[in-house]
Amino acid sequence: MAVTVGTSAGFVSSSPSSDPTNSLSAPIGGYQLAGKFTSPASPFTVTELGWWQEHSTNQALAYSLAIYTDNAAGDSGNGIPDDLIGTQVTGTLTANTEGWNKVATNITGLSTSTTYWLALGCASGTAHYGYESTGSRRHYDSSDASPNFLEDPWNGNNASVIRLIAVYALYEDASSGLSIPVAQSIYRRRRI
Repeated sequence: MAVTVGTSAGFVSSSPSSDPTNSLSAPIGGYQLAGKFTSPASPFTVTELGWWQEHSTNQALAYSLAIYTDNAAGDSGNGIPDDLIGTQVTGTLTANTEGWNKVATNITGLSTSTTYWLALGCASGTAHYGYESTGSRRHYDSSDASPNFLEDPWNGNNASVIRLIAVYALYEDASSGLSIPVAQSIYRRRRI
């Protein structure tokens, strides 16, 4: 199964459970990255943030997940992550285990049909994030911004590469408790 917006990336209505990556991966230890997605069209609450770790001999590293606002004028009008919304949520990878890493949260008050960035930061060491090589872009930063691995605001100078990463925000419809999928994303990346 490939990384798919609305299923294993972006805003999702059910928590992913299967391997989405077709074995594509890149190092995340000591870095932070973010993917650009459009939020649901109906009022919603984010209840979980997660990402796919794609390395069978990874270390038990600490990681953080968060949501950022979009600076639409950044990167020549392509947008970049801007301000951290609320607080980061944190977890620790299980050593030598490929799989989804999920952390419960309760993020309310986000706007509908709005661009947000889903971000992941990881401590230095061996771990990889899963991705697809087509379809979207993402931002990348060479600093893990210790102790919580994500900066606020996001670090500026960014270049881009096409890559759809397996990072998601599980949401519930805030008005009825039902979930509604979203179908659009763009990623930006910064190279060193």
